[in-house]
Amino acid sequence: METTKMAKTEMLKRYVLLIIGLFFSAIGVAVTKRGDLGVSPISSVANVIAEKFSFFTLGNWLIVWNCVLIIGQIILLRKKFEPVQLLQIPLSFVFGWFTDLGVWCASFIPVESYPVRLLMVVIGTIILGFGITLWRYRERCYELGRSVCQGCLGHDTQEFRQR
Repeated sequence: METTKMAKTEMLKRYVLLIIGLFFSAIGVAVTKRGDLGVSPISSVANVIAEKFSFFTLGNWLIVWNCVLIIGQIILLRKKFEPVQLLQIPLSFVFGWFTDLGVWCASFIPVESYPVRLLMVVIGTIILGFGITLWRYRERCYELGRSVCQGCLGHDTQEFRQR
């Protein structure tokens, strides 16, 4: 009984860290985007689509793109797909919403000169790195996008996590 309670407490801590990590990661993406010198690779597809088709926000396109990646994971892994990985779907929504919040907050920062833009990219990268560090602590579901790499490489989950 005591072990189960401790395991549930530990799992709750991990999920809280995951949500906090997603928040900082999304803020990092938004601040980097505001610098207007590029975004992280995993956000780049959604960023380009958001620039071309502005009827959705960057956060909305991130949700769509991450769901496409999850479908790709299901197709690639077939029977090896673990149902717990479906948690990536609500996490995609949370990440998209946090990104839109971050884009709105960053919109108030004036970025008229190149040094300020460069500073925004550096700060955004640091924030993104901090967020990733927080959500790498949990071990229940993969980072959005990384799971497709797993499917392409053909590794099982344990072997892939150890790389």
